Amino acid sequence: MANLSIKKILKESFSFVRQNPRFWFLGFFLIFFINHEINVVIGTLNQITTYLVKLTNNVKIPIVVQSKEISNIFILIYNSLQKINLSDIFVLITVVLFLYLGLMAQIIVISLTKYFTQNFNNSKISFKKIFLKSHKFLGPVIIIYLLLGGTIFLFLNIPALFKNYLTSNTLPGWFTISYIIIILLLSLIFALIAKFSFFFVIIKKEKLFISIQKSTKFLFKNWFPIIKISLSLLIITILFGLIIFLISAGTLVPISLFLRLLLPLCSPSFYLIIITALSLIVSVIFLGLLSFFAYFQFLVWPLYFSKSVKKM
Repeated sequence: MANLSIKKILKESFSFVRQNPRFWFLGFFLIFFINHEINVVIGTLNQITTYLVKLTNNVKIPIVVQSKEISNIFILIYNSLQKINLSDIFVLITVVLFLYLGLMAQIIVISLTKYFTQNFNNSKISFKKIFLKSHKFLGPVIIIYLLLGGTIFLFLNIPALFKNYLTSNTLPGWFTISYIIIILLLSLIFALIAKFSFFFVIIKKEKLFISIQKSTKFLFKNWFPIIKISLSLLIITILFGLIIFLISAGTLVPISLFLRLLLPLCSPSFYLIIITALSLIVSVIFLGLLSFFAYFQFLVWPLYFSKSVKKM
């Protein structure tokens, strides 16, 4: 396992993505899943802080979920069931559709890993065939996500058991700090277990609960390179964000000058068309770059998994 080069895996992921542009659109649906375990920890920390403050101040609040986004979805579902609101129903359908496509994009990219690592002729890969076959993994993937969310949900609501101590300020500070650290570590561990469970289900064709069991063993056996990959991807993400910022700042000046010079030379309607066209072009370019990057980053993990399992 030690012979695995993280740098080599990153290069392979970039190479596979670059050589297969017809799959780049999948990255659009993976944007919210890059650095997923880091996002889980950050979201959990935010919710713990908010929850403890409210409990300490004796604010009556319901049970808390992992993130505000998930909470908003529950509120949206509740509102849609209470009364027929076409706007809420439309938003709910849109959210469900995007979640479906996001889950399918994950499954498809993980499935494609097998073809990439086996030097399969990429031109013979049928997206339609992979898409249809991927649906058989949709159920297990949803269950794994629900188990992950349910576990973090239980952890987050532990402070409710100590509400009397919190409101009377008798709970030791070290206990609260220890609780936060433990919950953050457990959230990270369960997020990674869920990630590798997907790979055991999709790549190794393991049963659901066997995949979770093997994923747990895999995580603790390979914890050091996994941490290194997570940190490497986090640093790459920060650098990518910095590059995008510099590019956007660099293009903003000449575009602004061009529009300023163009303003007195054309009619308002034509000027509006030019602004709309430029905005659309810039948005498509940046969205394409972001989709490419999300695809590259997500592919790193199943590539690492495939190579690690072969060496086990």
